[in-house]
Amino acid sequence: MANLFKFFAITFLITSALACSNDDPARDEATAAVNEELAALNGPLSPSIGKLAISSSEKLTLDNGKEITLPEIGDTSQVTLFILRNAENVEGKTSLSEVGLNRAGYLASLMEQVGLAQVFVEGNGAMQTGMFSAQANQAEVNLFKSEQAEAYLKMVIGNYKGKRVLIVATPQGVPAVLNALAGKIVEGKMPETEYDHFYVAKVKAIGDAEVSHLRY
Repeated sequence: MANLFKFFAITFLITSALACSNDDPARDEATAAVNEELAALNGPLSPSIGKLAISSSEKLTLDNGKEITLPEIGDTSQVTLFILRNAENVEGKTSLSEVGLNRAGYLASLMEQVGLAQVFVEGNGAMQTGMFSAQANQAEVNLFKSEQAEAYLKMVIGNYKGKRVLIVATPQGVPAVLNALAGKIVEGKMPETEYDHFYVAKVKAIGDAEVSHLRY
């Protein structure tokens, strides 16, 4: 969220300054760049490469036959992050619906083979979504705040290199996490009604991350 506020503040200052100048080409170029950034921000999420079908400690296999090799546990050059949003809520409440609980259970069945060391959650719905996966891996659960995404991610990267971590955030929090990892705005808004987005990030440092977009 901080990145979004910073982005809009900067673009406002740039466009305001250029609008007051007589340099039409420079103003047009800056306006086009701002429009491109805004289109990326408000556009749809990037297409997923497939649906997660089978997981193991070595790799994730998708329904189309594609595979994502996971860094070895103990490889301290990077941390592996699994990033997704909370499952379906009861309307008007933060607790999960029956459909949401079923999704959380299915997620746990996928995560029980990957060897999670830690689960971070943002809010009650995320807590319920991630709890089954934590139990399946005998992992601890801690809180995460996406408005402080970069600070939290630096902590995770510093403390969990060589390990695997699940982050369950809000629909607004997932793009904030991805943006912080990439060092720039790279994702659009996550639709409130879509619950199956699943991201795998192999992270060496903030700004040095290989991110794959799946469904589950």
